[in-house]
Amino acid sequence: MDAGEAIELSVQASGNPEVSYQWMKDGSDISGATSATFSISSSEAGDNGEYLVVVSNAVRSVNSNEVTVIVRPTAPAWLSAEALSDSSIGLSWDAAAGAEEYHIQHSLDGSDFSDAGTTTGTGMTICPLSEGTEYTFRVIAVNGSAQSDPGATDTATTWSEPVITTQPEDQDLIEGDDLQLSVVADGNPAVSYQWYKNDQPIGSETERTFSRTDITTAHAGRYYAVITNSAGSVPSKEVTVTVQAVHTLSTTVHPVSSGTISTDPDQAEYVEGTMVQLTAHPVSGYRFDSWSGDVSGTSVSASVTMDEDKSVTADFIRQYKLTVTAGEGGSAEPDGDTTVDADALVNIHAIADDGFVFDSWEITSGSSNATIVDDATIRLNSGNATVKANFRGVTFAKQVQIPGYSDLTYADVVQTEDGGYLLVSGELLVKIDVNGDYDWHKTLSLSANSIQPDGTGYIIAGTEDNGNGSNVKTSQIRSDGTEIGYFYWGGGEEYYQGRIAAKTSDNGYIVVGGLYNDLLLYKLTESNTVSWDHDFTGNTYLGSDVQETSDGYVVVGAVGQGFGSFLLKTDTNGDRVWETSVAKYVSPGDLSSICLAANGDYVMSGRGYIDGELVGYLAVMPPNDTTQMELYYYNNYYFGSVERMDNGDFIVSGAKKVGDNNNSFIGTIDGTGSMTSEFIYGNPNGGWARSMKLTRDGGAIAVGDNNWVAKVNVNENREIE
Repeated sequence: MDAGEAIELSVQASGNPEVSYQWMKDGSDISGATSATFSISSSEAGDNGEYLVVVSNAVRSVNSNEVTVIVRPTAPAWLSAEALSDSSIGLSWDAAAGAEEYHIQHSLDGSDFSDAGTTTGTGMTICPLSEGTEYTFRVIAVNGSAQSDPGATDTATTWSEPVITTQPEDQDLIEGDDLQLSVVADGNPAVSYQWYKNDQPIGSETERTFSRTDITTAHAGRYYAVITNSAGSVPSKEVTVTVQAVHTLSTTVHPVSSGTISTDPDQAEYVEGTMVQLTAHPVSGYRFDSWSGDVSGTSVSASVTMDEDKSVTADFIRQYKLTVTAGEGGSAEPDGDTTVDADALVNIHAIADDGFVFDSWEITSGSSNATIVDDATIRLNSGNATVKANFRGVTFAKQVQIPGYSDLTYADVVQTEDGGYLLVSGELLVKIDVNGDYDWHKTLSLSANSIQPDGTGYIIAGTEDNGNGSNVKTSQIRSDGTEIGYFYWGGGEEYYQGRIAAKTSDNGYIVVGGLYNDLLLYKLTESNTVSWDHDFTGNTYLGSDVQETSDGYVVVGAVGQGFGSFLLKTDTNGDRVWETSVAKYVSPGDLSSICLAANGDYVMSGRGYIDGELVGYLAVMPPNDTTQMELYYYNNYYFGSVERMDNGDFIVSGAKKVGDNNNSFIGTIDGTGSMTSEFIYGNPNGGWARSMKLTRDGGAIAVGDNNWVAKVNVNENREIE
């Protein structure tokens, strides 16, 4: 039985006289055990032995059978194992009832136990054991007769020095990062940690992980941890924590909203030494000018090394569009649209064509945005603007002298492609330049009365002496005076005169001439063959000018030897449609020139006398309506040529009587017949300007008596200058 259990022995006996009992253990009487039953309420190891009872009376004594009582110790119910060193483990347990000594056993696997020692006490140190080894222990209670079942078990591991399983690592950080260093170690008993920086312990940093947030460069250094337990201590690997400084880059633009700055890399903060690429981006209407602050230069791209906080400004300049144009007579630079800086002085250059001179700059749009500083400079201060270079034709009035000739009368003039002019006077063809200066002259095969452009060159009309009489001759020439074609009409002993030849819309020519006092009108093809001809005999008409209309031709001139003026209308075949006299009260007189008004009216200029007084006149008549003719008279004037200007007004040439002298004159007349301006030259006796042509610059050139040639311009106020 187990110690602590009750022992109860009994016997049955009878006898006479009555029997008595004496229990014995191991041959010795048990004091007080004199009944048929013997019991022990709680057995223990000392109760082991051989038991019998002696039954006796007066007759005799009898021994019962001997029984053996074995009391087995109880198993220890509690056991504690605790490592004491790297080679010993201390055990302690509760005393077991019935135990005389204790046998200690251990196991490495918890199942295969072997003896580790014997003791009579309730504790024992077991050694030597292996370092860092886990052992399972149990205790068996033993007495002289029996042993208990194995009691409670407990496990303990012998001590071991710390062993690091995970080392900390170097950290390369920047300011503002979080720092975390970790080390993992095993050991028995449990390990403790102490972190060091630069060989100095970091107070209260005794966990396996060391951490800091929002670090600065002050956190840079050498770090390691020392791991300790009762078995010893070991340092971790020393690691280096590098903390790079960070800097901010502040970027602004000037003026505000004039552009943007891009950064590469684009970050809120930059590690010390980072090179940042900057690029300036102007918005529309601005250009990049320069960098200021911690960067300088004028390239749109720049770089900055972040070794401290930096501030950079991109400076932009407002720009506007300057449009430079040029009027007729030249060009301007820079041509067209140019982007210019606000408030900057911009060079502008006007270049006059041959025959023109620069007149002025005109701001045609954005006048409040720009200032013309001088003839070569403009400034845009508040917006876009357009500036126009205005030119005016070269003007002159001079007597063009021809070597070997004097007192010439120039009958007609035409402008050449190079801006100069060809003049005819009798058998002379004279070339002058744009300034009116003599260039060259050639002798013609006819006595010229007119010269007109014909698209590829010029056509001259005049009279050719044939030895017996004269012919009407037309000569086609190049600009250098070379004759490339001709046609003549007449022959024999008749005296034909050529007055004018003009290019027609079908590329042919209409020619006006005369035979004595008869009007001659004929049409040539482009190849100088006659399409038709008419000799208006019996009218004593002397033709002066001809104008092609949409339905034929109109011819003006004098009646007889200047005894009146006529206007003849023909159809496209030269057949007479109607005719009328003009300015019948002017006598003697004639019509010298005709042009068409903008509305198609016939506008004719003439000269003569009224009551003995010199008068020039302008006649205006609707087409084909002789009843609506209007006449304008101008005392003391001769009118030769009339031309319609681009503005609808008219310009006339001729002579003006000043005192006893006739002076050449050019004048402008508006739509009401009012003379708006005049230019008088050749004083004191310039004769009169017999012929005039419009020039490509909007002016006019007139030629006439005494070698006089005059070039004028007409300004925007319709005045001659």
